[in-house]
Amino acid sequence: MQFSQSLILGFLVIAAISGVIGVISLYQFVTIIDSLKTAVPESIEDFKTKASILENDRLIMYYDEVLTQSARNYAFTHDEKWKSRYLQIEPVLDKLIKEPYSDANNSVFFELNKINIELVNMEKEAIRLTDDGEYKQAISLLESDEYTNLKSHYTDSLKIHSKNNNLEYNDGIRSLENTSLLLSSNIDRVTKEGTIVLEIIFPILVSLSILLGIFFSKRLSAPIGDLKKSVKLIAAGNFDVNIPVRGPDEIKELIQDFKTMVIELNKIDIMKNDFSAMITHELKTPLVPIIGYVDLLLSKHFGDLNQNQIERLLKIKNNCVRMQNMVTDILDINRMGTNQLKFNMEINDMSLIVMFAIDMLKDEFSKKKLQL
Repeated sequence: MQFSQSLILGFLVIAAISGVIGVISLYQFVTIIDSLKTAVPESIEDFKTKASILENDRLIMYYDEVLTQSARNYAFTHDEKWKSRYLQIEPVLDKLIKEPYSDANNSVFFELNKINIELVNMEKEAIRLTDDGEYKQAISLLESDEYTNLKSHYTDSLKIHSKNNNLEYNDGIRSLENTSLLLSSNIDRVTKEGTIVLEIIFPILVSLSILLGIFFSKRLSAPIGDLKKSVKLIAAGNFDVNIPVRGPDEIKELIQDFKTMVIELNKIDIMKNDFSAMITHELKTPLVPIIGYVDLLLSKHFGDLNQNQIERLLKIKNNCVRMQNMVTDILDINRMGTNQLKFNMEINDMSLIVMFAIDMLKDEFSKKKLQL
């Protein structure tokens, strides 16, 4: 398997685990959202309805008491403001009584409406009597047993209805509290479950990531380490290195190409050594007899030589020796490649080297008419 494929596979495993965590978290989140969309709005709507009914009952009781007191105060004080107040509030109360909030309230409010009509008729009659100056009759009407009984029956019915609504209102509050507790419980449960899932899966995910990192690191670094050691040996001149071919396909291909390169380098090195050995041998072969003949001439075996002839023969000999030294240098260069060359450092007089070079080139200088 290629290294890139192994790496992709490892990341896919990690991504799959992360995806599982995401799906679980999303499911838990959707559960909470569903609770918010259903239970909470229903509880709030029910609570608002019951609170509105309770407020309606309280307003009916309040307006009814306002009408009663307005009619009585007008009969006793003859102040027109009480009459105006009565006429202002009476339609409001009538509207409240005629608009029940549910079918269950129809019978109660129908009875209340009948009683309210009778009470309003008696109170309006008392107001008319007061307008006509018959104050005592107006007061007597408002204090009559019939009015008192109707008022008592009206008030009792309204109180019972209000009490029942108050109980339902309290039930609504408790229902809302229960919904809140249920929602809180669901959130706590989902949070705990999510925490448990994270506590289990997160260490697994981290451990898996570490193991995959170690695996890929060793899978990649081990063959590269072998290749590095082999490069050092080859740099030292040891071409007989066996590099193990292992690792991902890309690394195997790299090692195989490197081994091929080492084989070719070894061939080139052998060819270079063979060539150096051959060229040094071919160069040395003619130099030996030349130096021998020059020495023979200098020994005056064939007769005396003048000074000019001796100088020319010495130059020939020196050049031959110089050529031998160059051949020796070529051999030294080959030994340098195998770390077999040893250097002997010593102090030399540069003036002698310069004078030698000038002497070797004297003839060339003369030909070109140069003077030093």
